[in-house]
Amino acid sequence: MNVLMKIINLTLQRNDRNILDNISLDIHAKSFLNIHGANGSGKTSFLKVITGISEIESGEVVNYSNNNVYVGHKYGLKTNLTVSENLMLDLQNNNGDKKNKLAEALEVYKMSKHRDTLVKHLSHGQQKRVSLMRTLLLDSDIWILDEPFSALDDETKVILNKTFVDAIGRDKTIIITSHSAFTHDHLEVHNFLLKDGRIQ
Repeated sequence: MNVLMKIINLTLQRNDRNILDNISLDIHAKSFLNIHGANGSGKTSFLKVITGISEIESGEVVNYSNNNVYVGHKYGLKTNLTVSENLMLDLQNNNGDKKNKLAEALEVYKMSKHRDTLVKHLSHGQQKRVSLMRTLLLDSDIWILDEPFSALDDETKVILNKTFVDAIGRDKTIIITSHSAFTHDHLEVHNFLLKDGRIQ
């Protein structure tokens, strides 16, 4: 399989402690990776480094993909804008059919009736749905999601799992973090434990 990203001897220090310690990993096209570990194990730091949000202190990340979509713990939404206004911001530089993409994402996540609702009037669960919709709007090779199942209701978990199947079917690669190993009924998931700064 094609390698989309090479992580080479990645090291990250915080307060004289190696949060990430000499990590090397090849990430292939159409693969599903779950980086799991306890709180404070460095999962979020790992994602922020490979997405370029945080600077690399030592090592190298070589990204051969066209682009990535990252959904972190914080929803990154403008609360005084409506759901559709927020999502249209993500589509600004997309040359595709914006209205159709937006309508499809709202339908998939069962949020069509909230398209004109101000984000500040949504529940936390609904706001998370809006943040997850970004994966459907942007034509990204790699989805990078920080604990996407955290605080989701059962309905949204089903929706998210279905989007994973559809994404892999369209040759996307998915990287998520969680607190434990993860299995999927229809996909092969590669689980990597992040502990003591190393991937095991």
